[in-house]
Amino acid sequence: MSPLLVLADANILVKDVVSFVFFDLAKAGALDLRWTPQIEVEYARGSVQQFDNQELATELAERWGLQLPPGQ
Repeated sequence: MSPLLVLADANILVKDVVSFVFFDLAKAGALDLRWTPQIEVEYARGSVQQFDNQELATELAERWGLQLPPGQ
């Protein structure tokens, strides 16, 4: 049986307790966990707001060639 395909949005990725469960399930082969470049940048924005991590947001946005909104 193929693993369940799951598209994780930024709300799943930004909350450590929830994301750890999904990452553990993916590592065990129970899920095929995926996200888009836009979701990754939205995760970075959430990290900036929640953890004040501007470096992460900038790095991810540059990696995918996306623009962060002003002030992000």
